[in-house]
Amino acid sequence: ENSDAILERVKEYCRERMTEAVYDFYIKDLKVTGVTRYMTITLVVRNKFTLAVVSDRYGKMLEEAFEAVLGTAVHLQFETALEAEGKNERS
Repeated sequence: ENSDAILERVKEYCRERMTEAVYDFYIKDLKVTGVTRYMTITLVVRNKFTLAVVSDRYGKMLEEAFEAVLGTAVHLQFETALEAEGKNERS
């Protein structure tokens, strides 16, 4: 399964456990930008405010969702879209 398909299943897990408004604002637009062999998954959020809220309030749920989908524990990292864009320009 590719990372997009896995992320869609993770999003569905979260959608079932939160209000639609919260899901739409914080989770719906998450993107995976990296996965390491040690199961560190990097997720992109729109800005620093969203990064703070998602990592503090929803990070644990997202880790549980990835674990449920993948069958193994993961470590999540978050970065803003601007940070991700900067990395892409440098590579």
